[in-house]
Order: sequence, then structure tokens, then C-alpha cells
Amino acid sequence: MKKVILSAILFSLLLFVSCQDKYIMPHTPGVTVDTEAFEFHKNLWDNCGIKNYSYTYSLNRYPPLNFVVDVTVTNGNISYDLKEFNQLKDSEITEIDKSYFDSEIGEIKNLLLENVFNEIELSIEGCLEDYYKEPDCYYANFDFTFSDDAPFILYCKSESSLMKENIDGGSGFVEIKIENFVEN
Repeated sequence: MKKVILSAILFSLLLFVSCQDKYIMPHTPGVTVDTEAFEFHKNLWDNCGIKNYSYTYSLNRYPPLNFVVDVTVTNGNISYDLKEFNQLKDSEITEIDKSYFDSEIGEIKNLLLENVFNEIELSIEGCLEDYYKEPDCYYANFDFTFSDDAPFILYCKSESSLMKENIDGGSGFVEIKIENFVEN
């Protein structure tokens, strides 16, 4: 009789444990980034000597923010024309939207291509630090499209996630496109 009761309790316990929802990580923990290719192309930009240029910079990220801006750099002076902001076209963008855009880019100098490279590099370093803090449940991935011609980087998408059950705000992504580059 003891064996039957013990077996019934053990069976019930196994059934209970096996029927509970288990959190399944959507990715294998780790940071995936081709740092060698990134550093190579960053050095190409740093050493190319181009000081006067224009390009279109697009950003799409979560938490939500997206914009498209035409940037012109002349002897270190930057001007820009905001073309899209959070799904609004240029004619629909208000002064409040422009002010928010200015606060999001921090300083206008952040639109210099060397600073775009630097921000990506800081993001890589930050993800590696986060991974070292949470090696069992932190994930990040960086995808790049590079060019042999200036500006040498055309696309970067990074995504990261702290993969823990029931965590709000534990993941995000940033997608950057650099298009229409012209040396002036």
C-alpha cells in the first residue's frame, strides 16, 4: 500500500512539474558581432580624410523611434533636413516633433559619420558588458552591411534581449541605414 501511495504522489508531482509552463529562451545566450569587420571599416572611415559629405541617415528602433534625415557636413559644420519622424512625412512634422528629434540625437554632432561609428562601437561594448553580467540569459546580435567605398558602412541592425520570464522592457533593437552618400 505504501508503494502505491508513494507512486501516486511521485506521479502527481511529476505531472504537476511537467504541466507547468516553462520559459523557453528565444535565443542562445551570447553576443554575436563581427568586431574585426566592424573595426576594419571604422578605420577605413577614420583614415579616408573625407570632411565634406552628405548622406541620408535612417533610424528605426524599439522602444519606438524612427526617423529619416538628410545630413550635410561641410568643414565640420552640420546641417540637416528632417524628412520623416515617427511615421510623419516632412510636411506633417511639428516643431514639437523637431524638438523631440533634437533631444533624441543628443547633439547635432552625433550625425557626423565618425560619431555614428563610435555610437555603434559603444553599443557593442555595452552589450558585451551586459552579457558578462548575465551570461546565462543575455543575447545580442549585430548584423552589418559594409561597402568597399565611402562611407564603408551601409547598414547596422542590433538586437538585444535579457531573456528572463515575465520581464517587461527586456529587449530592443536599433536599425541604422546610411544611404545616398556623396562626397562634396
